[in-house]
Amino acid sequence: MTTYTPNIPQPGDIPAQSQDQILQNFQSIDDGTNGFARNHVSLTNGTVGQRGKHNFLELVNLGAAPSPPSGLAGQENTYYANAVTSTGDGGYSQTETFFIRGTSSKRIQMTAGKNADVPATVISASTNTFVTFLPGGLLFQGGFISGFNSGSTITWPVPMVTFITGSLSRQETNTANRGYVQYDTASGPTATGAVVNVRNEAGNPLTNQTIFYTVIGVA
Repeated sequence: MTTYTPNIPQPGDIPAQSQDQILQNFQSIDDGTNGFARNHVSLTNGTVGQRGKHNFLELVNLGAAPSPPSGLAGQENTYYANAVTSTGDGGYSQTETFFIRGTSSKRIQMTAGKNADVPATVISASTNTFVTFLPGGLLFQGGFISGFNSGSTITWPVPMVTFITGSLSRQETNTANRGYVQYDTASGPTATGAVVNVRNEAGNPLTNQTIFYTVIGVA
């Protein structure tokens, strides 16, 4: 690791006075710990076509959104990191990434963290559920439940800040159990789940049903 010394050379320096510091400054530019090569392909990499390209991207929390970005040329966009505090899901605070198109003042949230730190997509064979975050701040999740009894509660795999919409369906095994499935009208879906009624054509509750559900809400 080399050290960068600012304001070198000083006015009036002769080359011999600042030679070592100038050399260290040039070396620190491509340093792998605190310089350019920290997350870029080194400028001395043997594959010339890869030099200067990102190995990976590290974003520092800005603390506030650029509002709006300035100095952008046509077709240029902004991608940045910023802290997010949620009022739902029990409350959480962590850094997420955002996208701004051109000089627009609208920002699009690209990642979402929950208390369970939901990654881009979770599919669980053990619980027959899936969860995925949609850029813009939405959670899309669902699954199926076997042995479901009418009037029972479906708990969403991940709690949301706000429920937006959802769909329900059921597996009909024969003509004798034809009927319908719907959210309970008295309680309605919430950010954490929903009471679901399953009834036959005569309106009688059904038991031991297979229910399929999807739900979209605010992450």
